[in-house]
Amino acid sequence: MTPFSDKNYFHEILYQDGDNKVLYCFECHSFHVYYGTMSFDISKCGIKSLAGHLKQLQYKYEGAIDSKSRCIEVDTPYPTIRLLLSIEDLQHLGGMLRHSYLIFEERHWKAQYN
Repeated sequence: MTPFSDKNYFHEILYQDGDNKVLYCFECHSFHVYYGTMSFDISKCGIKSLAGHLKQLQYKYEGAIDSKSRCIEVDTPYPTIRLLLSIEDLQHLGGMLRHSYLIFEERHWKAQYN
């Protein structure tokens, strides 16, 4: 996978594990998330909110269903489009988002004081 194949945005990679990655784009000031077969752009506020929501869903369903079963519906801003994720997906994607947000905050906090 080559993100931004037709564009040359200035970005930094905040998380990468194989094809799963989170980039921060300095031109559009948003996070570009690539996970499995999905990709989406999300704001700073949105990434924090989604990570928290995924964690809540993980706690809610952990132990109640098979951890690999992609049957947990996660709403999107489009009422007719929902993501089907497993507990493992919730854990991995949520972890990616939380890690990326923390790295972003740390790097930009340090940049303010240097």
